[in-house]
Amino acid sequence: MTANEWKEMCALFRDYLRLPDYPIGVRLFRSGETLPVLHVPDPNISLICQLGYLARVNHQIGVLRRTDVGCGLGAACLGLIKTPSCMRGEDSVGMYVEDHRAGYRLHTAVSKLGDTQQQYEAIAIAPLDIIPFDPQVIAIYGTPGRIRQLIHASIYREGEPISVTTAAEAAIGTSIAKVILYHRPVIDLPCLGDHKYGLAGDVNAIFAFPASMVAQIAEGLSKAVKMGHGYPSRVAVAGEEVIISEGHRMRPEYLLQ
Repeated sequence: MTANEWKEMCALFRDYLRLPDYPIGVRLFRSGETLPVLHVPDPNISLICQLGYLARVNHQIGVLRRTDVGCGLGAACLGLIKTPSCMRGEDSVGMYVEDHRAGYRLHTAVSKLGDTQQQYEAIAIAPLDIIPFDPQVIAIYGTPGRIRQLIHASIYREGEPISVTTAAEAAIGTSIAKVILYHRPVIDLPCLGDHKYGLAGDVNAIFAFPASMVAQIAEGLSKAVKMGHGYPSRVAVAGEEVIISEGHRMRPEYLLQ
């Protein structure tokens, strides 16, 4: 897509979902690939969730090289390092889980591109309207109502539901990894780091999906708006009918079953 097309797509998502911030695009760079120029370099930024905050709230492009990432688990999720042996269970004992067995199960649930080997040299995250590279993954932070709209939009063509498996750990990192590994949308809850350093807030979840699906999901959002199912939903009682957003009425007999 061209820069103008991404800008239009960003405006569409923000309008249809009434987003207070920006959808973000993510790309992992291999050795030898040219990195985008940072709009606002910041030596204090060392975490993936901080890059996400810069992009979605501050409207800035951020880049981290593998040697500058301060979160080992996030780096392993993104294949910036090979997953260390301690991240296969033991480092969670006493903090998140009771013993090594539970820790192993926890970390098995956290998808990591680094489990096989170190694959990438850097990560870049940018708001979609000024994105200077072709993203692999698009992520949107949103309230449950907004995430619901994105779910409906993503299943509009095929009707295949989205399965949610989460440990609420390294959420943005493992979400990116899952999308790259399985080419499917992912829903996750911001982890402790994302709350503390990415300022995700208590009302947001993460919806991430392959960039190749952006037109499909945009179409689903558009159809929902045309059918009167747009965001935000409005519910009101009018006589014997219940109005669910504009243009849709539930028949009274449905309410009696």
